Amino acid sequence: MSDYKKEKNSGWTSWNIGDSGVTTTCTKNTWSYCYKSCGRLNACGRCNCFSCYDDVYFVRKLMNQVNSDYCIDKTQVRISGNSNGGMFVYYLTSQIADLVASYAMVAGQPMVGQIKVDKEEIKDAYIISLHGRTDTTLPPLGGIDGSGEWIYESLKDTFMVFGLEQECDMDSWERVATPYDNNTSKQGNLHCSEYTRGCQGRVMQCMHDGGHDTIPEYMAPLTWWFWNSKTEHEAAKTAAKAALASTPFMQN
Repeated sequence: MSDYKKEKNSGWTSWNIGDSGVTTTCTKNTWSYCYKSCGRLNACGRCNCFSCYDDVYFVRKLMNQVNSDYCIDKTQVRISGNSNGGMFVYYLTSQIADLVASYAMVAGQPMVGQIKVDKEEIKDAYIISLHGRTDTTLPPLGGIDGSGEWIYESLKDTFMVFGLEQECDMDSWERVATPYDNNTSKQGNLHCSEYTRGCQGRVMQCMHDGGHDTIPEYMAPLTWWFWNSKTEHEAAKTAAKAALASTPFMQN
């Protein structure tokens, strides 16, 4: 929502990622963005950066309206977002996971100390992240950003928690092939990794050349390829279980 006003602009937009009033996500160099919505809630703090409108409520109401107006397969609801939108997508994994099957975070991750997910609801979710290696706005390795103001969790820790919640084999994190690995654009050199064993869902973290504002041209098709792999993966897991069940148990 756009409720942060300055004298010479028409307002800044942002998504509420649930950290209003928190004082541990920024350095002493930071100056607060006190949105009007936060002021009304007495929720302004020195680390405020985003709106305090209830965007989770907004998304739930929006999804209810869409479901009411159209014939929607509720098992195939997917959401994606970039930058603050990517941070909001992460936040939604702990807020509306009961309504969403798949997530895509582009150049986005949680602020430090804000890792939280809904274990029961995301256990079989499909989650992908796409991030530039040289992003200094939201640094993939976590820590303080390039401006020396905001502090982030690393993608490594973020996805480790996803893996734990999905009961993945935590020793199975490895690079995997995608149809877009040979892209030769300035946003190429794509490397994707995931937990390859034991997961109830699927979590994949992808890195490409470039910074925060260099969104690859293959971002959308990569995301759809990943999301649509669910049917194939589910069929493979079902076949593996059937094979295991049909294997005779030999006892000495």
